[in-house]
Amino acid sequence: MADRAPRTPRPSGRSGQQLSKEAIVRTAIRLLDTDGVSRFSMRRLAAEMGVGTMSIYWYFPSKGAIFDAVVEAVLSGFRAPAASNQPWDERVARLFRQLRAQSLEHPGVAAIWSSGRLPGVMILNVTEYGLALMAEAGFGEFEAVQAYRSLLFHTLGMIQLQTDPWPHVQDSSALDRYSSALDELDPNAAPHMTRSLEHMAVFEWDLIFERGLSALIQALALSVGQQMVGWPLG
Repeated sequence: MADRAPRTPRPSGRSGQQLSKEAIVRTAIRLLDTDGVSRFSMRRLAAEMGVGTMSIYWYFPSKGAIFDAVVEAVLSGFRAPAASNQPWDERVARLFRQLRAQSLEHPGVAAIWSSGRLPGVMILNVTEYGLALMAEAGFGEFEAVQAYRSLLFHTLGMIQLQTDPWPHVQDSSALDRYSSALDELDPNAAPHMTRSLEHMAVFEWDLIFERGLSALIQALALSVGQQMVGWPLG
């Protein structure tokens, strides 16, 4: 019987350490958080790990596959709560607060999963729990999907703005630009902006998120006659 050809060994990283999917995903998350999605590449990832680019492809067939894996890893801490007596509105708020908190820990990854990539297991788990909450409130199947999306898109939009904000949000000269623009107007044309000028460059992300979440949940609850406890938020 002929001897079998030896299997090609798995590539090793720096210092001869064995590569693994887990190590690649951890490094990818770190690079995405520091460099952002636009600068991420398989070549950059391989260089960071001290291996050739083809070594990464041994584990992942494409950059998209890595993106899917890092999203799953970041959301892996999500667990649908066990049945509880907590009011419906508070359970809904907790779900979307948890999603936001986990995403903000890794802003680079948040940009990927909020971009609409095909869902993996963890995103499906989140969606299933969210739809179950909407059904519990009394929404039919179609309306449950739309209600869940209303809350999800608010959350994703806030994550994306906070982690990849408009240029003027990060610019220390924002107030000067607002002031210059107002100087060109008749003072009576924008009295509220004139009085609020010092606050225009201040973004209280938590407050903005909570106000929007509160308004959406209240509106959804009222639309199906769901009773709420302890609202509004903030």
